[in-house]
Amino acid sequence: MQRFEALVGHLNLVRHENWWFGMIQDFFLKYFGATVAVVLIIEPFFSGNLRPDSSTLGRAEMLSNLRYHTSVIISLFQSLGILSISSRHLNILSGYADRIRELLDVSRELSGIRDKSLNHNSPSGNYISEANHIEFSDVKVVTPAGNILVNDLTLRVETGSNLLNTGPNGSGKSSLFRVLGGLWPLVSGHIVKPGVGSDLNKEIFYVPQRPYTAVGTLREQLIYPLTEDQEIESLTYDGMVDLLKNVDLEYLLERYPLDKEVNWGDELSLGEQQRLGMARLFYHKPKFAILDECTSAVTTDMEERFCKKVRAMGTSCITISHRPALVAFHDIVLSLDGEGGWNVQHRRLKPFK
Repeated sequence: MQRFEALVGHLNLVRHENWWFGMIQDFFLKYFGATVAVVLIIEPFFSGNLRPDSSTLGRAEMLSNLRYHTSVIISLFQSLGILSISSRHLNILSGYADRIRELLDVSRELSGIRDKSLNHNSPSGNYISEANHIEFSDVKVVTPAGNILVNDLTLRVETGSNLLNTGPNGSGKSSLFRVLGGLWPLVSGHIVKPGVGSDLNKEIFYVPQRPYTAVGTLREQLIYPLTEDQEIESLTYDGMVDLLKNVDLEYLLERYPLDKEVNWGDELSLGEQQRLGMARLFYHKPKFAILDECTSAVTTDMEERFCKKVRAMGTSCITISHRPALVAFHDIVLSLDGEGGWNVQHRRLKPFK
């Protein structure tokens, strides 16, 4: 409470100072120039230096000079005000530039760590190799801050098997696949996965809880992260209709023209974005699909329908979810306890209709 009261007092002080600063700044920008112009021009006018002659032409010339000199003085003060404000804009720009520089430095550092972890001749013995399945051997998942989330995990997911990853929040469910994808370094153990050294999206496709929606056409959203030059197969209009029907989004074809670029993050709800992410999965047809709470905003019936569709096209699912209904679609259940421990259960899948 003492810290909170100190924060409230500080914010009240900032608001008070900003209010006075804003008042003074607005006065200088909007009214001070006009005030100075009036003072400079009225004094010679009343002293007789600017009194016009009795002719109409003389009066018009005097008024024209008054307007001209007044506008010059006002523009001068406005320019000085803009120069004073520009320092604040430069400070904001420098903050953005510093964050981008920090992001680039961290990206280079992570890239170096990832390249080191992919080196099969690593002296520490921790490495990643390629195969047609996914396997963790004595893998330790550690956060960048050094906290151990999963300790010595040993697990194998064959092609055709489906894994359900459950556990409390912060137990390392998503972090495990950050290590699998190379976003976090492999601190300990051995990982086997397909797609090492090639296009990972063809082998392992990741569908997050909030899919990334780039500004572009609807067709570009369906083939993302590929571009039109990298398409697996040419996506025709009929193909788009089939993909969108599978996720109940066919009305988007009527709402948006095919060649119209849209900011889909603003246009679609979270449930629609998640269904769009599943449509991307149906287009890419990878060997393995990592579904990270990617159906949390859709109904249970639609979620079960998606699981059946993924199984039917031969893709192995690695699902992160809290919904008990999804257990029926997975033959391996990995439970994390949030303290580094884990448990694996194997079950027999029932044939689906």
